[in-house]
Amino acid sequence: PVYIRWWKGSRASNSWACISLKIFPGPRTIIKKAHPRLYFLRLRRVSLSKKTLSNFYRYTIESMLAGCIVAWFGNLSTLERKRLQKVVNTARSIIGSDLPTIE
Repeated sequence: PVYIRWWKGSRASNSWACISLKIFPGPRTIIKKAHPRLYFLRLRRVSLSKKTLSNFYRYTIESMLAGCIVAWFGNLSTLERKRLQKVVNTARSIIGSDLPTIE
């Protein structure tokens, strides 16, 4: 938590407030979280339609990528961008249909 001091008017009060900040995980953490979900996608490939697999990808993997990319995508190295794109390409090959890129 981050503690800040509350200001009332021109004088500082003695009260403190606690604010919890959401720390977005880095690209390595995101890639580690994506691999088990890709494994689940591979398991379901046989019994589910492409539309269902695509929806699973969008709700589990793409939402995780999109939520965190906003925070740190501009600071990624080329290697990290390629690794994230590899996750998308792997899902694309499992599902067998086009998926949006991470950019």
